[in-house]
Amino acid sequence: MQRRRCSRGGARTWALLMTVVASACEKAASNQGGAAWPHEPAGFTVITDWPFSALSGSGWSGFGGRLGVDPTAPASPPCVWQVLYPIGFVAGNSPGQENYGFATPLPTELFIGMWWRTSNPWQYQSVGDKIFYVTDITDGGRGLFLMQQGGAPHNLMVTTQTGAENRTLATVAQTPITLGVWHRIEMYLKWSTTGTGVVRWWVDGALQGAASDVTWQNGTGFNRLHIDPIWGGVGGTKLESDFFSYDHVYLSGR
Repeated sequence: MQRRRCSRGGARTWALLMTVVASACEKAASNQGGAAWPHEPAGFTVITDWPFSALSGSGWSGFGGRLGVDPTAPASPPCVWQVLYPIGFVAGNSPGQENYGFATPLPTELFIGMWWRTSNPWQYQSVGDKIFYVTDITDGGRGLFLMQQGGAPHNLMVTTQTGAENRTLATVAQTPITLGVWHRIEMYLKWSTTGTGVVRWWVDGALQGAASDVTWQNGTGFNRLHIDPIWGGVGGTKLESDFFSYDHVYLSGR
């Protein structure tokens, strides 16, 4: 009986805490003026400007993760979306997802901006750690991945798995990711099924890669952004409790 009362009390306390956090996040979000994204192309139309004041709404949906409070969040403090990787977490899985599906007509040019950080310490997985991916109209996993490289210097790289190609794009710079520090990620994409697709991405303002020969296989434009932080690939478990945090996501295009 005592354990049962504690369990109910714990659940009520957690629910109350989440209500307080959500209320604080919604109030803070109403005062946000938006973040600066220096590499957004001119003339793009805002698709979503999401400060993680809630876990869903305004076209966003998902599961897992939690609203967290981090006053150091650079774009829309104090609220962040946080996913936890507890001890024993199995590689190749994600503790949560946040998704945004684009309305028709689908954009053929897309800009993505977000702030992201790892915990410190962070246990790397040899395959790398996914930060987000973009899919085509089939919404079946055909697309490209932005990943944290498992091996040194632990920079951010892009892997295409569009159905028409499967490769890691060449980098022009490899900015090492500092653990526990917020990093600004920006990406520009241009759609093509004829081998002229463009992918450019920046970390903390520095260009990391610029490809202009990417091929998508299906559809007529970009279909969905998945923030699906999968830890690595096959093999291994977490030996420590780690987390990813996301502060603000901005999408625009045409």
